[in-house]
Amino acid sequence: MKRMHLAQMAYQQEHYQQAATIYLTLLQQYPNFKSARLGAAEALFSYHDEESCQQALKLLGSIGLDTEEYTRLKKVMPEAYQGYFISQKRKSR
Repeated sequence: MKRMHLAQMAYQQEHYQQAATIYLTLLQQYPNFKSARLGAAEALFSYHDEESCQQALKLLGSIGLDTEEYTRLKKVMPEAYQGYFISQKRKSR
């Protein structure tokens, strides 16, 4: 998918806002597109501001993550949100 590739390239070039916008646009058309949810969350966590991090958590709240996916997000997820995310996931088990 061309837009997915564009979003990934934008993220790799540290154009987080552009990447998030592309991913979120994809999610409007394909709400269950897990790769786009992960990409959007990754870009939003990279902003390191509370509003963006809250938006990222909302995107992740409805999907399950495997260890590799969580490890990928943890690299950019502020530490305060890591604790919240883990505690939320434990509650849902």
